[in-house]
Amino acid sequence: MILLPVIDYPSPAGDLNVYDEAWSEPEIESLVTYVEQGGLLVLTNSARRPWLGSILDANEDWPDINALSEHFGVLFEEGTLSASSARTQQGHPLMEDQWSLALLAGNAIPFTMQSGDTLAAVDEKPVVGLVDYGAAGGQMLVLADVGILGFAGSAPEGKTWPLCAIWPNMPVLAEDREAPCPHRQ
Repeated sequence: MILLPVIDYPSPAGDLNVYDEAWSEPEIESLVTYVEQGGLLVLTNSARRPWLGSILDANEDWPDINALSEHFGVLFEEGTLSASSARTQQGHPLMEDQWSLALLAGNAIPFTMQSGDTLAAVDEKPVVGLVDYGAAGGQMLVLADVGILGFAGSAPEGKTWPLCAIWPNMPVLAEDREAPCPHRQ
């Protein structure tokens, strides 16, 4: 299951009370249970609103994902990483044949993990992390930049993504999972 960042559009007056999207407690509980029971959750964040390979206005909702991620020992922190690529850790099957991952420059939000593996980093700061959770083998893949998933217009000239460089290796994480659908609980 892939969770895209919370991005909303406040009223023209800037009043967040008129329209402000966030994760509800029942949604968070359902997602935590899903992972706890062996599910794979891909959690993304974004400092800005991406559109066709470009980044536009600031995403004031970037910290909202912490209401969910803190259950897994992950905390997104204020600030951005300006790099346009991240160096991968070749020892993990998800990063096989990937020396680096493309990022939308200035869009990655730094995060910390209480436990887990850093699969890609910028200056020793994780941009892709993998956290094990629960006795049933659940995992959360954390992406500091939703741009890692790939966007139209973001592939190098003459190449196309199957969405992004890590997609061909994703079955390694998804093999043998029989986690229930969180909406059927």
